[in-house]
Amino acid sequence: MSHASPEEVVRDFCANFGPGYEQMVATGKRLVHEDVHWVAPTQEKPITSLDGFLADLARAKELGVHGFAFEIPFLAVDGDVVLMQRKDKTLDKDGNVLAEL
Repeated sequence: MSHASPEEVVRDFCANFGPGYEQMVATGKRLVHEDVHWVAPTQEKPITSLDGFLADLARAKELGVHGFAFEIPFLAVDGDVVLMQRKDKTLDKDGNVLAEL
């Protein structure tokens, strides 16, 4: 069991979530808890399981998204809850930027 703080886990996740699909899946399996509650503006509803998270990655890959790059200008932690403002870049299979959010 990890003794990393919630902030350390989030920073680890963002640093290692890509640049390719395999890294996204490996990082997700390593750091995303089975009862995750993931909310993002691009999702219709929250993701509430690791399987749902991995399925969302597979859907993104089908749409041509093979990786992400994150910049975190602001991050706040309250207990086990981490809120962040981040700038996301979605990447294609060659690492080219598809979109920025």
